[in-house]
Amino acid sequence: MALRRAVICGLLMVVLSIIGGCSGKAASEQQEYKQYGSLGPKRIGVILGSAAKTGGLLNTAAASGVKGLAGEQGLEYRIMSPGDLVNSSETIRFLAENGYDLIIAVGPELEEDLNLLAPKYPDTAFAVIEGEVDRPNVLSIKISDDEGVFLAGAAAATLTKTNLVGYIGGEMTDTRQEKAFARGVQFINLAEGKQVKVIAVYAGVTKEAAADPERGKVLGNSLFDVGTDVVFTAAGNLGKGLAGAAAERRKTALANDKQLLETMPRNVYGAVVQKAEKAVYDAAAGILQKGVSGGRAAYGLKEGSVDFVLSQAVSPELTNKINGFREQVKKDQIKPYTVQLPEGLVTKLSQLPADQNKASGN
Repeated sequence: MALRRAVICGLLMVVLSIIGGCSGKAASEQQEYKQYGSLGPKRIGVILGSAAKTGGLLNTAAASGVKGLAGEQGLEYRIMSPGDLVNSSETIRFLAENGYDLIIAVGPELEEDLNLLAPKYPDTAFAVIEGEVDRPNVLSIKISDDEGVFLAGAAAATLTKTNLVGYIGGEMTDTRQEKAFARGVQFINLAEGKQVKVIAVYAGVTKEAAADPERGKVLGNSLFDVGTDVVFTAAGNLGKGLAGAAAERRKTALANDKQLLETMPRNVYGAVVQKAEKAVYDAAAGILQKGVSGGRAAYGLKEGSVDFVLSQAVSPELTNKINGFREQVKKDQIKPYTVQLPEGLVTKLSQLPADQNKASGN
């Protein structure tokens, strides 16, 4: 009997040992999986760009979009700055190795790192804001302000009394916004039988050329000197300088900074405003719902990521007019890209005839 009892006790000990071992193993696996995001909530990692190259506003918007999405859907997130680890490449690797479901890089400066590292983590979704990486698991997100700039052109053509408006660009090799602005001007010309012309000037040959507000003031004064009374820029910090020139010369500026609109409403009549946080929110939500995906995605006026807003000093008549155009663009009743640009509509400042280069004194 004693032997039988000993055998039974021994068997029970073995069974309990096996159950305990399995339970411990399961708990260990659960903890490991939770760490890597498989059993826990979805996780988003954000790598901010350097403020000097990317711009602080884009970093702030990206962080805001992710925080908003995380708060609504109960997601985990981690936002990392360039100096948190050795370099941006190590930051991307850190987030990928620790199982983040989506890794968002802010700014074109991170394109090269993503291009090299994304193939090593094919099951991880990546996105780059205002950059482009051709990998199957990297979504390239572009904040497309063309339609907002089109509305700025329409506003400029409506506001001008001299039938001569100005455009200030940043990098002279990038003429996309110039064309969008000119299409807005030509739209009004065709719709209202006007003959408004555009004079364009550029800050320099590099993207950094748009970073100097003083350069914007110099270029703004140059355009006012040749007879323009409304000048637009959406390039970097040039708008701050342009606003200063407009205030001193009692002219009208259209810019890309809503704060200028609020602090200088009688000189800055309108602003193309980017809402990058809305683009980041929508893109991230789509990726987490549908899974890893590459390609390109543009977010603009129709998606609520870009707008053109007017100051309180603008007449209700003009405000209603521009707001009406905005709704028509959203509904595809106005198609900015179909507006043809006639020869002679836009003149580069350096190409002006000698008599037009003389200061007008206005």
